[in-house]
Amino acid sequence: MYAVVKTGGKQYRVAEGDFITVEKLSQEPGSSVALEVLFLVDGSKVISDTEALAKASVNALILEHTLGEKALVFKYKKRKRYSRLRGHRQQLTHLEISTVSDKPVALKKATTKKVAAKAEKPDDKDVDKTTSTEAEETQKKPARARKATAEKTAAVAETESEKKAAADVEAEADDTDADTELDTSTEAEDSTEAEVETDTEAEADTDTEAEADTEAEDDAGSEDDNETDSEPEVAASKPARSRKKKDESED
Repeated sequence: MYAVVKTGGKQYRVAEGDFITVEKLSQEPGSSVALEVLFLVDGSKVISDTEALAKASVNALILEHTLGEKALVFKYKKRKRYSRLRGHRQQLTHLEISTVSDKPVALKKATTKKVAAKAEKPDDKDVDKTTSTEAEETQKKPARARKATAEKTAAVAETESEKKAAADVEAEADDTDADTELDTSTEAEDSTEAEVETDTEAEADTDTEAEADTEAEDDAGSEDDNETDSEPEVAASKPARSRKKKDESED
């Protein structure tokens, strides 16, 4: 026997012992609730008359209230700089179908222990999901530990590589400083050699100029001596001529 019931604006096909999830109900967990029957089938007997359905009863036990999966709500208006992103989790209730009958059945209230046990295992699918999640967590734990150790080793390796890189950079800087010092020393030596050469050239030029000056002075002194020697001869020749003229005039 199965029935079609209505709750929360939705219809569900249920049978005795089924677990369903419906929109949140106002009753507390552990209490029983009667669902509205829309259709009832008992083997080959189909009950759809409203008077007969009014006598039928489908009772369910509330196991727990929970939240559904998160749904993202995104709003966007183009050319208006408007966008909104919101999340929503629907409030739900887990039910266990306790009775499905074509006769009126009084509601039963389950004990707290039974409700707790059923709340832990509301459905086979939920049980499979929980066991699978637990197995995944147990498998992930060593993986997480391995990941943590790998991250630590990677961090240590990065620090060592950074230290090596810093040492290499310092060594290169020292080499460049030594090269620059050598270059500056060689340049200073070259400049001193050039200054010495220029000093020697200047001294040589001064020596040549002094020699030229001395030669010019010697030439000037010889010319003066020649002139002084010729002047007395002229002076000596003049009186002889004057005497000769006087003798001629006397004759």
